[in-house]
Amino acid sequence: MDGGIYILLMIGVFLVIIVVADRMSKNKASSAVEVWLTPEEAIDEAARYMVREGFTISYRGNTTVSFSRQIGPNILLGVVLLLLFILPGILYLILARPTRNATAIATEGPAGTQLIVSGNDREACDKLHRWASVNVASVNQS
Repeated sequence: MDGGIYILLMIGVFLVIIVVADRMSKNKASSAVEVWLTPEEAIDEAARYMVREGFTISYRGNTTVSFSRQIGPNILLGVVLLLLFILPGILYLILARPTRNATAIATEGPAGTQLIVSGNDREACDKLHRWASVNVASVNQS
């Protein structure tokens, strides 16, 4: 009986570690690039680029654009749930489709236009930041 409790405790600790690691990987990213375009032009160019890369525009304003995409479930968590609890594992793998978001905001100040990129989709934020640094940056800011 004591061995069974120990195994359940270890499984619980393992699940907590997986959930914490998953949450840590979803931390928000944020960066800014000084660009030579007006705020409206910067948003237009950013929107064109991200749509070409396969992202969906979820909001569009004059100086703001938000992108979203659905990603698949965390396979490791799905496998653990399948091994421990068959039905929750199957439901998780079928229904889990988390949405990731990235937002670009263009502001104008004394130093010129800044394109600020943030969101919980680190890949999209990095991709947009690299694109802006190479294609529309005032100076090379890679």
